[in-house]
Amino acid sequence: MIGIEREIKSGLVVKARWVDRRLGRIIEDIGSQSPEGSSIGANFEGGIANPGPTTDIAVNEDEITYSADQWNAANANMLPDGSNYVAPIAGCTADNDTYFSAGGIWVNGANQPVGGACFLNLDTMDAGPGDGKPDGFAKPTRRYQALELEFDKRYSNHWLAVVNFRYANLWGNYEGAYRNDNGQSDPGISSLFDFTAGGLGLLGDQFRPGWLSTDRRAVGNMFLSYTVGSDTPFVHAAKGLTTGLGFRGQSGVPLSLLGDHPGYLNQGEVPIGGRGAAGRTASTLQLDLKAEYALPIHESKVLKMGMDMFNVTNSQYITSKVQFSQQPASGYMIVGSAPPLNLDYGRPTSFQGPFYARATIRFEF
Repeated sequence: MIGIEREIKSGLVVKARWVDRRLGRIIEDIGSQSPEGSSIGANFEGGIANPGPTTDIAVNEDEITYSADQWNAANANMLPDGSNYVAPIAGCTADNDTYFSAGGIWVNGANQPVGGACFLNLDTMDAGPGDGKPDGFAKPTRRYQALELEFDKRYSNHWLAVVNFRYANLWGNYEGAYRNDNGQSDPGISSLFDFTAGGLGLLGDQFRPGWLSTDRRAVGNMFLSYTVGSDTPFVHAAKGLTTGLGFRGQSGVPLSLLGDHPGYLNQGEVPIGGRGAAGRTASTLQLDLKAEYALPIHESKVLKMGMDMFNVTNSQYITSKVQFSQQPASGYMIVGSAPPLNLDYGRPTSFQGPFYARATIRFEF
């Protein structure tokens, strides 16, 4: 962080600051299997670690993939008990074929068939303590950068003002101790690194950096206050009246297309097309007003009557939308048991608070 603050005249201060915060490493629980590998491999290596591109805790999956068309063509006439299973690609058997074991073809978060996979090293898959090859984790990334500007006119001559503006961005693939995308509050043990990427892309763009869900580019605030005094022209009869104004504007936050997790079946786990690929919520504006009148009763006693009004223009911007592309799943996301698409996707879930006001009477002594 680097900045400057300067008083350009008595009571008038300007400030400028640049902030750059980058996460060096994280603490998370990790697992050695891909989602498709977890459906067939009984062995599992994992624990609490600092995951990254060099992490090596297990023998890597020797995985070969095939398309949905290849599997369908090979097993067009397979009996319900799988007795006439036909290998869709060389190296597949009924034992190491994840789709044969699961009973169908895997689908992504848009319910599109993506094919299948076989594992040639089924006996040694996920055996530790590593094989000298990275397990396939991405680098956890969280980068926040911001330019902050402020004008501060301290109280004098009956008035004060504070005006500030921030332009920032939040980029990465790791939000922190709390995951806003799926509402998971499991610090250090989230589901983000529980599986490796695998060959089928069932985790979508989970490891791909993008605009994180709380990335809000621009925020501006203006607060003004004026107190009427005996020397105030024209309105000096209203001595003791204080008026205030608050104005806030901010840009929207990213929206994503989030599919169900292929292993855990939780909603909101798998970003499809990248974080923030579905646009942003609308920018919002809000105007608040305040008035307070102080009526002296005695030199040590004051009666104050006030009115606070919030969102006086009754703006009702949409502040969030449904981002889950699928309904909650009930089994592995395979053809025949894949969750239905969420018809509520894109619908508003919250709005800016409406106009409201409060009146106060306060006796000070």
